[in-house]
Amino acid sequence: PLTADFAWHRVSFSTALLLQVLPAVSLALALHLLPLAARWREQREHAAEAKRLREAAAVADLARQVTLAELKTLQAQVEPHFLYNTLAGIQYLVRHNAGLADRMLGRLHDYLRLALPAMRAPMSTLAQEFALAEAYLALMQMRLGERLTVTLDLPPALAERAFPPLMLGTLIENALHHGIEPKPGGGKAALAAF
Repeated sequence: PLTADFAWHRVSFSTALLLQVLPAVSLALALHLLPLAARWREQREHAAEAKRLREAAAVADLARQVTLAELKTLQAQVEPHFLYNTLAGIQYLVRHNAGLADRMLGRLHDYLRLALPAMRAPMSTLAQEFALAEAYLALMQMRLGERLTVTLDLPPALAERAFPPLMLGTLIENALHHGIEPKPGGGKAALAAF
C-alpha cells in the first residue's frame, strides 16, 4: 500500500529529477525555438517586402496609365490644331500658288501616313519619330519659308530605341509656335538624339 511518506518521497524525487533535467530541456527548447522564431520573423519580413513591391508596382502601373492618358489627350489636342492650320494654308495656296499647294498637300499626305498609325501604337521608335518629325518640319518649312531652317541628327545606333509616340511632334510644335513663329527673322529647329 502507498503511504503518504512514499508519495511525498516520490514527489520530491520527481522535483529533484525535474530540477536536474530542466536546464537541458530548456536549452534544447531554446535551441529549437530560436531558429523557428527567426524563420517566422524572416517570412513576415519577406511577405511585407513582397506586399510593398506589389503596391509599388501597382502605383507605377497606374502612373504609367495616367501618363499615357495625358499623352493621348495632348495628342488629340495638338493634331487637329496642326491639321486645321495646314489645311487652311493649303486652301490659301490653292488660290494663290497651285504648285506650292500641291507640294504641301503631298507633304501633308506623307505626314499623315506616318502619324495615323503612330497615334494608335502604345510605343514607337526614335527612327519612326524622327521620320514623323521630318515630315512635320517639311510642312512647317513650306509654311514658314526661309524663316525656318531644320537639322536632324539621329545616330544609327539609337534608331531602334523605344520612344513614346508623337512626343517629338508635340515638343517641336511647341518650339515652333512659341520660339520661331513669333520672331520676325524666324530661327533654326535642331533635333538630335545622343
